[in-house]
Amino acid sequence: MKRLMLYFAFVVFLILAASALYLVTRLGSAFPLSSLGHGLLMLFTLLLALLMPALLILRRVSEVDLRWPLLLAYSVFGLFSILLAFTLFRDVLWLLARVVTLLPRDTAARALLFAYSSRIVLLAGTLVFVGGVLVARRPARLHEVDLSYPDLHPDLDGLRIVQLSDIHLDQTTRPELLTSIVSRTNELQPDFVALTGDLVDGRVSELSMQARALTELKAPCYFVSGNHELYSGYSEWCRFLDSIGVHVLDQCNELVTHKQAHLLITGVSDFSIPRMFPSGISDPLMAMSNAPVHDFCLLLAHQPSSAKAALAAGANLVLAGHTHGGQYFPFSSLIRFFQPYAKGLYHIGEAYVYTSPGTGTWGPPLRLGARHEITLIRLHRTRQNP
Repeated sequence: MKRLMLYFAFVVFLILAASALYLVTRLGSAFPLSSLGHGLLMLFTLLLALLMPALLILRRVSEVDLRWPLLLAYSVFGLFSILLAFTLFRDVLWLLARVVTLLPRDTAARALLFAYSSRIVLLAGTLVFVGGVLVARRPARLHEVDLSYPDLHPDLDGLRIVQLSDIHLDQTTRPELLTSIVSRTNELQPDFVALTGDLVDGRVSELSMQARALTELKAPCYFVSGNHELYSGYSEWCRFLDSIGVHVLDQCNELVTHKQAHLLITGVSDFSIPRMFPSGISDPLMAMSNAPVHDFCLLLAHQPSSAKAALAAGANLVLAGHTHGGQYFPFSSLIRFFQPYAKGLYHIGEAYVYTSPGTGTWGPPLRLGARHEITLIRLHRTRQNP
């Protein structure tokens, strides 16, 4: 696994280095610089681009407090990624304009137009970045989802589930964040809480005090792992969460009696676990094997990539996360092209899939076009027409 992580880190370094060089080359025309100035800007941008992965690696191998350097690196990476996306979009438009001969023929006029377009990209990217920071600093919104099922067991009518996902506790997280989320969750008076992965980004020794806020939940809490638990000490986190009363449901199920109804709550390990651990399994059908007779099946999965198999295995409702809904513009508009069930509610036959955009943020402290949320899901009984 260490070899895999090192290989991944090396690839990330190469991609970020190439992206930084591309960005400076394409936006350098925004301001007149000497050859020395251009070289220094390129070096500075390259160092900033590589700061985040370098700090993430350092955090994995040491106990050093990196809160403020990481926060700076995440913020720089957020601005960098927005500018990169905007620059690529500008360059595609520029190429199309050249193909259809919309650009001025005069070389000096064309260079001036390109310089102005670079300034527009810089301004637009900075405004989007600032807007994303302001939105992310707001508390997670409450998003209510009502689901209707034909002939739902009468005792499950009105069942209240709160889904929390992708909180991503780490060294940069405000200590009161999870406490606030737990308090708001309790105010909703759920019958139980579904925690669909990526709770943490760090070792148990670093984050156990923050995670202990989950003991204040008044409703039973069910958890499945996300890919970031795999990076952060998977077995240790599963043992810790179990020790504080959180039901860890990786590749297993639990029958819950609600009044006279039998609710099966099933969980699958993160979709990527087979690639990281030779013995790792992420299989909804296996997780539901030997399940007792039940009236309704809820399946928890971190990645919506598990949803198709979960529905085929007989789940009535699949709750997932992972995508963050793209987290911030322009990625919040592109995520649907890369993920199945990318964000929000999907009605498939008589079943539903809901993919949360996440309750926290990962990396850049930005949210724009995909608000972070605490999700309240209510089940309702509807009769089929005779």
